[in-house]
Amino acid sequence: MKLINSLNTRQILLRLLIGAATSFAILALLLFAFSSTGQTLNLSRLIDLIRNITPIALISYMLTQLVGVVFRSSRYRVLLLNSGDQTRPGMKDLVPVTLVRNMTVDLLPARIGELVFVGLLKKTNQTHASHSLTALVFSTLFDIAIILPVVFILSVFILTERQTQLTMLFGATLILICLVMVFVGLRYAVPWIARLVSNYSPSQPNKLTHKFADFVVELNDAIQSTIKGGHFNYVVCLTIGLRVTKYAGLCMLFLGVVHINYPHLSDIPLSQLVSILIAGETAASLPVPTFLSLGSYEAGSAGMLSIFGVDLTSAVIIMLAAHLSSQLVDYTMGLAAVAWLLFRPSEAQKNIQHRRPSVLTMFAITGLVCAALFSLYSGWQAIRTAWSLNSPPAGQIIETAQSQGLQANWSNRKGFIVWSSNRSGNHDIYHMSLPEQKVTQLTTHANTENLPKISPDGEKIVFQRGRKTWHSFRDPTPWDLFLKDLKTGEEKLLAKNASDPNWTRDGKQVTFRRDFSEVYAVDIVSAEEKLLYKSSDLNLPENAGLQTPMLNSAGELAVTVRGPLRMTAVYKINNPIHVGQGCQVTWSPDERFVYYIDHGGNGQNLLKRYDFDAGENRVWMDMPGEYSHEYFPKLTQDGQWLVFAASTGGHEHDTADYELFLWKVDSQPETAIRLTHHSGNDSWPDIYLM
Repeated sequence: MKLINSLNTRQILLRLLIGAATSFAILALLLFAFSSTGQTLNLSRLIDLIRNITPIALISYMLTQLVGVVFRSSRYRVLLLNSGDQTRPGMKDLVPVTLVRNMTVDLLPARIGELVFVGLLKKTNQTHASHSLTALVFSTLFDIAIILPVVFILSVFILTERQTQLTMLFGATLILICLVMVFVGLRYAVPWIARLVSNYSPSQPNKLTHKFADFVVELNDAIQSTIKGGHFNYVVCLTIGLRVTKYAGLCMLFLGVVHINYPHLSDIPLSQLVSILIAGETAASLPVPTFLSLGSYEAGSAGMLSIFGVDLTSAVIIMLAAHLSSQLVDYTMGLAAVAWLLFRPSEAQKNIQHRRPSVLTMFAITGLVCAALFSLYSGWQAIRTAWSLNSPPAGQIIETAQSQGLQANWSNRKGFIVWSSNRSGNHDIYHMSLPEQKVTQLTTHANTENLPKISPDGEKIVFQRGRKTWHSFRDPTPWDLFLKDLKTGEEKLLAKNASDPNWTRDGKQVTFRRDFSEVYAVDIVSAEEKLLYKSSDLNLPENAGLQTPMLNSAGELAVTVRGPLRMTAVYKINNPIHVGQGCQVTWSPDERFVYYIDHGGNGQNLLKRYDFDAGENRVWMDMPGEYSHEYFPKLTQDGQWLVFAASTGGHEHDTADYELFLWKVDSQPETAIRLTHHSGNDSWPDIYLM
């Protein structure tokens, strides 16, 4: 209490800002540590979960938490009035303080972070610490008391697993015993201690012992006044509302995490989901030395999730993603409340003249706020752009029958598709004959291979191969290009430190990207290289990335720009055209338009085309139904068929369950023919008609 009373509001809030910035930094270090080891936790899956959380899930969680804050603040107000507090704080004081409390509650183990509530209320409203502590104690008791009936109902009537029933019953009984003991202690032991302390008279009394004795007496008076004050029916109703809104928000956030990567968990029974959340909250409240309850929350919730049949690794990743997402929302609202309290004078300060903060203080505050916001933005961008650190599971065949409708629609033509797939354990190049759909594995190298492209004569393919066993498409570590003869199987190195290959129209050269911002061409016979484009030559920043570059017959460039800029563009002679914001821009066979993937549509991805004659963009194809997240489009040389991949929502190029489809151009999207039926990652297809 001496520490709390010695701090003014601004000192507390500045320390909270420093703590918030530290929290973001530690979370970033934790993510980096996970990514560096990659042995027990696949960070790529964690990143993919966070990346794919639906905005509506985050917004719903934030709204429910705001409603919960109103319930919690109202409960604090009732309990403070019951305790005999004469300052009578209003909701305009309690709501921002409660938001900060929600942010800091897990800063220290066993929810010691709640003491921030005591200090803030003391300095913003002159509320004595004894009354604030009493409100916190009874709030916690009511929270536990409300949860216990839920746990008993789940254990006896809903959960069927015997071991889970017994575990929850034992835990609930133990907590009930502790709850009764605490109430008895508050009712009888605290008064006895207060009398003992007040009657104790040391031979040489000092200021500290007097203050301690006074505080104990005041705390006892507040506790006994709260017990006798009544209004518990109102407090119970507020507690029920608080718990309902809290778990409703967490349930929606959980479903937002799993809906794409673990769709089977979207139908998890509500009783099981509530059990998981209660287990996590209970574990986070234990006196374990963790920061932000990271680790302890996952241990409780993931342990319960694994009891319901989810493998432990996946359970930890799912609950860690949900936990980090909830902390992101809580800290966003908490920092907003900190800023509000920081620049809003307390009631006591309004009645006195005080000097304005110094320029140095304002500069420090502004710097801390900017640092926290920059850390948040940088962390989110790192998650959005991070590459997969481990190869995805190889998957398995989910259907062996050939796709219906291919024979009837193929008009007796022959052709084949090549693509990259991890179905053999790592990404290799595969071949499918059309219309027979016979699949053959073309490469068996231990290192990752992808982006196969068929030569204009259909006799060769060029592809990129990593220099290590697992190499994500997004990983800037150098790749090498290889040329493979489809008739003889002969393979040779074509270019080092090269990626994103494409054939020139005459089939004599292959274009590729090097050092992120340069486009080269290499002769397939002499291996002579020539620099064609640099970012700086295109009036782009020097560090702008040129992804999947492709030339037309006139040597004009279609390219996806990344880095400080994000766009797809076509650099026609003396006439650069900004096509859109998507990726994988590709010339049509007749060069009258380009097509590319852009955000939007049924599965948050769709296919667009830009027509040069009309000078306009239009949506070209948007798949309906389950597989509606389109990627990797490529037209046949006559422009009549399009091969592409689509997922049910997973975005990551290396790991998502993409399936290959074949679409008759300008027909109804639902008529697209599914070619692959495998739970692995099938990506980067190219097609050739004979």
